[in-house]
Amino acid sequence: MYTHFFGKNPLFNRFPCPFGNPLSCNQLRCQAVDNPSSNECITCGFPSFLPVKTQIIGKKGRYQVQEFLGARGIGRIYKGISLMNQQDVLIKEYFLPLACFTPSEIKIRQQNFEKFNSFQLIDGRKTDYRVIIPQEAIIDIQRQRCYTITDLAVSAISLRNYLEKYGKMTEKSVWQFLDQVLQSLLFLHRQKIRFSFGLFQTGMTHGNLSLESILILLENQSFLIYLTDLAIWERTFEGTKVSDLSQLSNQESAMKQDLLDLGYVAFYLLAGTSVDVEGKPIHPHQNEYWQNTMGALKDYLFNLMGLGTLSLNTVELARQELLKIGPQITPSPVSKILLPQETSKTLNFSRLWWIGGGILALILLSLLIYWLVKKIQSSPSILLPFSEKEISQVSNLPANKIFYSAIQGSSWDYVYTQKNLVKFSESLENLLKEKQPNLYHWQYRPLATTNIKFFLNNFTNNDNDNFNFSIVSPLNSLSTQYKTFPIAYDAIAVFVAFNYTKRKDGLPYALQGKITFDQLRLLYTGKIKNWQELNPRWPNLPVKLYIPTDPEVEEIFKAKILKEPQFIAEYEALLKPSSSNSILQERILRRRTYGKEGILQSIIRDFEENNFPIGSIGFDSLSKIMGQCSVYPLAISSRENSAISPLIRQDNQEISPLTNLCNQKGSYQVNHEAIRNQTYPLSYLLEVVYFRDNRRQLVGDKFAEILKTKEGQCLLKTVQLTPFHPVNCPQP
Repeated sequence: MYTHFFGKNPLFNRFPCPFGNPLSCNQLRCQAVDNPSSNECITCGFPSFLPVKTQIIGKKGRYQVQEFLGARGIGRIYKGISLMNQQDVLIKEYFLPLACFTPSEIKIRQQNFEKFNSFQLIDGRKTDYRVIIPQEAIIDIQRQRCYTITDLAVSAISLRNYLEKYGKMTEKSVWQFLDQVLQSLLFLHRQKIRFSFGLFQTGMTHGNLSLESILILLENQSFLIYLTDLAIWERTFEGTKVSDLSQLSNQESAMKQDLLDLGYVAFYLLAGTSVDVEGKPIHPHQNEYWQNTMGALKDYLFNLMGLGTLSLNTVELARQELLKIGPQITPSPVSKILLPQETSKTLNFSRLWWIGGGILALILLSLLIYWLVKKIQSSPSILLPFSEKEISQVSNLPANKIFYSAIQGSSWDYVYTQKNLVKFSESLENLLKEKQPNLYHWQYRPLATTNIKFFLNNFTNNDNDNFNFSIVSPLNSLSTQYKTFPIAYDAIAVFVAFNYTKRKDGLPYALQGKITFDQLRLLYTGKIKNWQELNPRWPNLPVKLYIPTDPEVEEIFKAKILKEPQFIAEYEALLKPSSSNSILQERILRRRTYGKEGILQSIIRDFEENNFPIGSIGFDSLSKIMGQCSVYPLAISSRENSAISPLIRQDNQEISPLTNLCNQKGSYQVNHEAIRNQTYPLSYLLEVVYFRDNRRQLVGDKFAEILKTKEGQCLLKTVQLTPFHPVNCPQP
């Protein structure tokens, strides 16, 4: 029988919460306001609420808590915001209190949570299967808590909250609900899946279907159903044995349990509740909960719950039977899909009050919309997130002198000023000026610097140049004094000398076209002098490291790969001339004395040296190495994901060392999807940034608006950046 009806972890009963559920305890919420530093309830000892403006730092971004939304399942949910791109996110908070778990158990459970938090389709298809997978899982070792970050709109609510607000569903709505969930389960049960740590599996179960874990997003008189809180990570915080945590559930019995649980959820939606007046779970054999339900739907649900004569053992069979009864379920002409059915034909005073209030609210809303439209029409600066406009149609660009900047040698500096990337003998900068003549009055001035933070401070405080905005890739979230507009992605490419089929000891073949974060750390901290030190089967070639002239890419490399202060210090030590490591520097470190072509040509020349070939490795922005065949960009593997290549062929398969980069230049392209969703772990954002200073004309949003038109995004794609918005661009 279906058992997930309380939406609360039984382990939490160990905490004597006076309100019965510490997940939504009012006393704990008050403590979060009065004493933000408090970590536990002074009454029961349960972990306290996250105060507003609390920042949660993950590997993919930094997130800020904005509002507590309520308890869901065995955790709390908060509305939050990603400080990287200002997008709304949903934060779910889980708990591993010492009162319930030992320190060793907590460590294992945190590792399990991080390990199984995400998966993706092996074939990479963009199927709208409505299963919410966290975009990031974060563990808080000190506070024994974990978090998931998802990007679902916060207007979606759990089915339990739906029943509390609207009452029971109509039969038509329950049929639609079942149809949507079965489609999602069909995906889960049959799709090939790749987990972030490299494991492949065919099919998996939800394992936790309940009124808490199924969300509904209301849209006018329709709705969309989403599945969330899969058991594969939810069970980490329940009483599941540690030895069972790594077992992936894809057995037939577990898949059948998903169908049983779905049947009970649908029954609760028809009944309008999951418990009776005494708080005990209701049972399908109680006839009072089937009032006026048509026999076809009732029989179907009994079969789905395993109480009927027909065994619905698979999702395919369950959906076939559901489609058979579909035509028999028709809503009443006056019934609503989402709202509860009327129980009285008379309007009482309260209802009249609500109708009057609704009319007044509509009038006020209309006035507000009219005011906003007039304000937008008169505004000199309008930012559109994405527009089908041509660049020439963007209006209200100032024709006076505007100064803007980027870091000299950065990705943007290269793609913006380099000729021949978009058109023969012409740069992106000049092309934009042709399409928007007012830009001829704007002056682009790159600044030479070796530090992004220093650049932003210089850009902010340089009163002589008086820069209005800049295009940069901030490593961390900026203060509210800055306004940022993400426009595109680039990525770091790590490369070795490209080798033809007849070449011996080529690194792309030996490395199988990939390299890991750990191997890169060993290389770029000076610990490896020969490739065989990493793998005895690899070529006997001395190592030489190349570092780009782009200080922005170098800082991102240190932040994403080296990470730890110790590794960064060891890397920096290699850059400093020293008599003690002069031989080391000569053999394995090539100083930053090369431009784009210099690095690539030097690496291939090192390998082709007849007397003393060298296995050199370097890194730079992907946009700078496209369209060449001197080097081979390696697929990158971190602990969070298997190896992902920054390039793919026309058939959407990743390139391999067998791909001839010289003779097949038109057959491969940037792996835009992996870079945009950051499954390629070295991708990074390019953003238009300006400082909120009334002394300066705030025009950064207008430049971002130009680049966020479809034409602008396609131009960025042409110069080998990844557009912030997926776009279908005309073939050149």
